Amino acid sequence: YQRRVHGVDASLLKCIQRQDQPLLAVEPYLQGKYVKHTNNFGYVSKEDRSTPQAFSHWTYCQSKGKLLICDIQGVDDFYTDPQIHSRDGTGFGAGNLGSVGIRKFFDTHRCNSICQFLRLPPHQAKAPDA
Repeated sequence: YQRRVHGVDASLLKCIQRQDQPLLAVEPYLQGKYVKHTNNFGYVSKEDRSTPQAFSHWTYCQSKGKLLICDIQGVDDFYTDPQIHSRDGTGFGAGNLGSVGIRKFFDTHRCNSICQFLRLPPHQAKAPDA
């Protein structure tokens, strides 16, 4: 079983010749059907694909419960604009909902065949200061 997940390369441009020198985030156009698979508060699309859910679960396990990448969206398995939740709620912008966001993901997550193949353990909540 092999399925590759790709992150889209993004760049930040500073418009130095414009007033206030605004910043622009840019990334390549993704051809195909754009789908928001999950958000940062437990939403799961009706398509309920296994790969985005398993990817988020895997990121949690790989970080030993310190981080979870969610808000998975894009075309096929080319993902863009994710959100990272950290257990302590620090870093990664205003969308980082900390342990609450991690809990919300696991409230709606149901392990699937990819989670099982990767031998991801069922989620057990960790205390915010653990």
